[in-house]
Formats: sequence, C-alpha cells, structure tokens
Amino acid sequence: KGVFNLDKIYEEMHKWLIDNKYDFNETNHVHKKLDKGDEIVLTWEAEREVTDFIKFNLTIDFLLQEINPVSDNLVSGSAKITFQSHLNIDYKEKWSSSKFKDFLFSIYRKIFYKNVISKYAVKLTNEAKELHDITKEVLEFYR
Repeated sequence: KGVFNLDKIYEEMHKWLIDNKYDFNETNHVHKKLDKGDEIVLTWEAEREVTDFIKFNLTIDFLLQEINPVSDNLVSGSAKITFQSHLNIDYKEKWSSSKFKDFLFSIYRKIFYKNVISKYAVKLTNEAKELHDITKEVLEFYR
C-alpha cells in the first residue's frame, strides 16, 4: 500500500519475461472505476519450453485497488501481486495415450527422471523468485 509507478512495474516484469524467453499472455484484464479509486484485476500467464519434455509455467495475478493518480508516472493505492509457478512435465502428452504408457511414465518419472525434474523445479523456483524480487524492488523504490 502506498505510492508506486504502475507503468514501471508492468515494464520491468514484461521485460524480464521477454528477456528470459517466456511466451506471455494477458488472460484477464478488468478495470473498474469506483468511488475510492480504480480497481484493476489482471492475470498474466507465461510459459517457456525448457526441454522437449518440460515446460515452465508462471501465473501472475494482480489486484490493484484504490488506484488514484499522484503525478504523471505515480499512483497511490494498494497492490497485491501473486506469483505461481508450475513445472509442466510431458506437456506434449507423448506418454498419456494409453494406460500402459501412463504406467511406464509413472515409473520413469519417479525412478529414473526424479533428479532431473528436481533440478528443473529448483531452477523454476529461482526464476519465479527473481521476477518477484524485481517487482518488489520497483515497488519499494517509491517508498
């Protein structure tokens, strides 16, 4: 809650997603004019193919309330930005065409591929944290 540069937040987050080769979509955008200020609800979904087998997915939800302009670049209000990350394994669904393949895939994933999946899960967590840190840095710059 406070004064922040909304355009700068969007710009820095979008730049990070592009620089890190994420395909990015804004899947929800609602802008309401209310008595105490604008309310903006956004959802960004980003994904990146890491291997032929693994894809990183990030979902970023914005809830901006009581947004009122302070100057040309700054607004006052409340911002809640939630980050979710998801490791999408077998996103091309090569292993899910039959029950037998599902069974084999389960064994393969749990026994042979477990360490690789863990490595990528840590990498995705670090990327989500990096994006979170950039966002937090921009927010705190104006406090």
